[in-house]
Amino acid sequence: MQPFLFKLNDKNEEIDKRSNSLQGWLWEEFVRRKLESPFGYLLFSALVLCFSWLVAHRGQQAGIVLLAILQVIPLLLASMFNLRFGLFLTVFASFTLMGLKKITGGLPLGILLDACILMMILGIYLAQIRRRDWRGVFHIFTLAIFGWIAYNFIELFNPSSPNQMAWLYAVRDTALRMVLFFVPLFALTKLRHLESLAKFWILLTTLGAVYAILQEVFGLRAFEEIWITQEVEQFERLFLDGRIRKFSFFSTPGVMGMLMASTSVFSLPLFFQPNLKRFEKIILGCCVLLMWVAMLLSGTRTAFIVVPASFLFLLVLSFNRKMLPIGIAIFGLWLMVFFLPLDHPIIQRYRSTFKPTAAASLQERLQNQEYIKPYIRSHPIGGGLGLTGKRGQQFSPFQLFSQYRPEGGFVLIAVEMGWIGLLLYLGLLFLVMYIGVRYYFKIQRPELKIWLLAFLGGIFALIIGNYSQNPLMSLPSSIFFYIGMAAIVLLRRFDNEELAFDPFRW
Repeated sequence: MQPFLFKLNDKNEEIDKRSNSLQGWLWEEFVRRKLESPFGYLLFSALVLCFSWLVAHRGQQAGIVLLAILQVIPLLLASMFNLRFGLFLTVFASFTLMGLKKITGGLPLGILLDACILMMILGIYLAQIRRRDWRGVFHIFTLAIFGWIAYNFIELFNPSSPNQMAWLYAVRDTALRMVLFFVPLFALTKLRHLESLAKFWILLTTLGAVYAILQEVFGLRAFEEIWITQEVEQFERLFLDGRIRKFSFFSTPGVMGMLMASTSVFSLPLFFQPNLKRFEKIILGCCVLLMWVAMLLSGTRTAFIVVPASFLFLLVLSFNRKMLPIGIAIFGLWLMVFFLPLDHPIIQRYRSTFKPTAAASLQERLQNQEYIKPYIRSHPIGGGLGLTGKRGQQFSPFQLFSQYRPEGGFVLIAVEMGWIGLLLYLGLLFLVMYIGVRYYFKIQRPELKIWLLAFLGGIFALIIGNYSQNPLMSLPSSIFFYIGMAAIVLLRRFDNEELAFDPFRW
């Protein structure tokens, strides 16, 4: 399967340049002259004057929005016609947009990410008008995703739903971004394409870890301090034991902690790639260590448990004796930090993870779950998307659970989508892991097995971390989950092209 190439037919699309029609004039100015003409100079001068007037009369944020639009539109068009570029752009945007909201305030920058995904889906559709070959989406995952999206749309008619606008905002995180699963199936046609995207992900995660360490060493910047002190509840969550939990350029410390944990688990099997050179292993090892340092600085207790638990899953799944030394080193390092004779707040918070009775947040989480259980039992389809958290406070402040802040992604689904929605979602996650493990034992090529093991490790880390955090619906971790689902399918296809488009021969 070749990547989509959009080629214009010169015979059909050629414009008579000698024509005096508007179409001919546009061709002359924009295509041939590339606006290097009096008209082009006037157009750009007018744009500069309009931009200056907008900033002077509407403020800095209006100028940022206009500048972003002028830069984003060409990128979105490029994403539609070059799916691999669009995937890289989506990953980059998922890492940076939520952090930029600390600077821009309440601007809905997440819409830019959704627009990029939409343009790539549109590009696939336009290509299929010519190719008419939809075998790339023939898989059991497709049925599961469409079933989950359909249930989310049923929630629009939930009689307990607080507000349709709340549904519109919430459904983007719970379902609509899941269509990103289909893009890699058409864009990544070779293993090296998938490897490049994975390396780009590790690079961005490492940069996030470095920035978190810089925050610890040099302190927070002015706009970050302003963001922390905007809400009392937010400040109380971030300021613990006399120090600020670090968050890098991500939305919250919890998001950063789970990202560092899952990406480090994803990176560990890659040490055993057959053609990986020694200096590449050293670089990869340094990246993993930086991620673990940033994970400690985030103070995310869930992440401290996720790493050893996920690596144990990798050991059991692979039966690879070469991974035992790394496993022993990880558990040794974890024990050393636990018994280190220091009273530093970071070390104390790490130790409290393995002492449940000493973790006040865990006890509070269990109490909240007991409080919400009767509501979940009495509402099979939940109270509606956007019922809780900030969206609940914004769109339905007088609802019973609008002030409730769910601790964990599974609790969030159970409250807003009911125990039926929770069962469907758990079924989707089970299907992903089941198919992935089954493919792992069917794939023959060693390098493909290693990559599949890495993706399974990262996905497993996100799933178990979703109990107390919400990485499966938070950026950028959710993007990794969708790409990981596609990678499971692609790696099986790369190994055996005969089974590539049969959805029921697993």
